[in-house]
Amino acid sequence: MLLCGILFFHEIGDVRIADVLYVLLVKLGNAYVNDLFVVSAAIVMYAELGCVDLATRIFENTCERNTELWNSMISGYIQNNFPFKAVDLFLEAVEAEDAVITNDVTFVSVLMATSQLQHLEFAQQLHAYLIMKCRDSQVISLNAMIATYSRCNHVGNSFKVFNGMKERYIVSWNTMVSALVQNELDNEALMLVYEMQKLWVAIDDITITILLSAASNLRDREIGKQTHAYLLKHNIQFEGMESYLIDMYAKSNMIREERAIFQSNFTYDKDQATWNAMIAGNTQNGLIEQSFVVFKEMLEQNVKPNAVTLASIFPSCSQSGSIAIGKQLH
Repeated sequence: MLLCGILFFHEIGDVRIADVLYVLLVKLGNAYVNDLFVVSAAIVMYAELGCVDLATRIFENTCERNTELWNSMISGYIQNNFPFKAVDLFLEAVEAEDAVITNDVTFVSVLMATSQLQHLEFAQQLHAYLIMKCRDSQVISLNAMIATYSRCNHVGNSFKVFNGMKERYIVSWNTMVSALVQNELDNEALMLVYEMQKLWVAIDDITITILLSAASNLRDREIGKQTHAYLLKHNIQFEGMESYLIDMYAKSNMIREERAIFQSNFTYDKDQATWNAMIAGNTQNGLIEQSFVVFKEMLEQNVKPNAVTLASIFPSCSQSGSIAIGKQLH
């Protein structure tokens, strides 16, 4: 019951209730205070609430620590944007190896911290450690390694890890394709997607999203059309798909196709991202009046504009000399 309370109250987001709950835990005695599962839940609770100092205090006052406890604290630091502390704690866990066994969760967590720091040298050290500790590394760790090298602007190492994998799942392929797009290697990303198709690896909505981004960056009409055709043929739909398609067609200066997506049946209930994509697409292609028309329709549909909307519509005011409209938006 107490554990359920800890897990429940951290979702509410009330630190005061969390404090009361933890005091109750302490009063109940050592049976609870020394229960590592309960202690780990308390650390997660405080970390979720942004109280990293309290989570750290609980961790440091725990005499016995298991893998889950170390992982909870490391993840807590990452979640609250303390990557240096997460790395330091990982190194402490490695030094205490007789008492704790690091696992894939530990390794993936410290790779996330390394990605935030964009520290290539430490990423290479972690890679060496992974090879030394486990020759047949788990796919999840290798996927994280690919992403980390990419974030460190060393996509060549990402490819080495990818090519050396004995097993590859769709997440592995998507991680590598995404790494190439993030490093502006869009043509290489497209070639890798073609390789996926040759090997009969079923692409999913994540692959499609990355592919649309690559097509947008390249302003390649044929690739865009082929990707859209693939979506229609396989009846693939996912959240945000319309805005990706509109953005892709707009960047390729394919106004008719862009407008067709926006006006199609499956965008009847348009979300904020779809309206924003259409406004931005019109602005990018110099269709100033159409930007204002779409913006007015957006307001009439009671869709609230956000910072992205305003960033898209303000250039239209400047280009059209519509100072009055600009002041109204301000």
